[in-house]
Amino acid sequence: NGEIDALYADKEKLEKMPLNSNEVAVPPVAAAAAVSDTSNLPTTWDANELLASKTPGNAQSQNPATTATSTSDSPTSTSSTSITAEQRLQLQNARGTTLTVFFHDKTATEAFAAKCGIKHHVMTRFKDSSKNSVLELSMDTCKEGGAATHVSQLSLLCKGGGRRGAAGSELGFFIGRDQGKSMYWGHLPDRLYRRMQDSGMNPKQSTSELVYLAVGPMDYYYAEFRSGEAWWGSAIEDRAFQTICNEWDVYRVAFGPTLVMDDFDGDLHSQTLPWIIV
Repeated sequence: NGEIDALYADKEKLEKMPLNSNEVAVPPVAAAAAVSDTSNLPTTWDANELLASKTPGNAQSQNPATTATSTSDSPTSTSSTSITAEQRLQLQNARGTTLTVFFHDKTATEAFAAKCGIKHHVMTRFKDSSKNSVLELSMDTCKEGGAATHVSQLSLLCKGGGRRGAAGSELGFFIGRDQGKSMYWGHLPDRLYRRMQDSGMNPKQSTSELVYLAVGPMDYYYAEFRSGEAWWGSAIEDRAFQTICNEWDVYRVAFGPTLVMDDFDGDLHSQTLPWIIV
């Protein structure tokens, strides 16, 4: 309770703080040295928001099946902003354009490389390798627009609830992109999968409209759709997690490993999961 009270005290302080206050520690992206041309560039501390905004002349489509009223009202929405193609490229280069990946499951590695637009001869060389190896995906080894250039978020998925992933693999991944449809391979958390079905969605199609997905053990998940609507859940009752997700503007979520608590007699008592919400 003390930690929750402290969070609310910080929240109240931030809400009262003027946007141009000297107490704001993170400088706006518009002032970043990586972007040389800052004319008409919206001021925000979140590069991902700028990269998700429209480029003049390029319209974005949205799947009506996932469009819904947002559960949170973000004060930094970029729905009406735009950046030029040159500004977008500068931000993406500053963020990084290379991914280095390693899965114990070689099938998952190959699927990930294919989703990132790996060039045919690079994929062939990797497949011919006699052992699982670290794979570097860069602008040189991937087709134009591939690699990490347009990747806004990457989440690793693991087997849960008895359902196996694609091609029988126990591993999977979700790739959020700056613009366009997101991509995934493998399986979704069971609770998220069932909720999509209960809402009349096709999980495979609706996952492409996710812009952010964090998953953890015990079916914990936090998902945000392109429409702005956010879902979250867990297999165990976690009032603190539910409260913060419901009342705060969530930016990122990270889940830790399952912790087993014991009582004074040394018997297994309950399971819990550490998490961090930004």
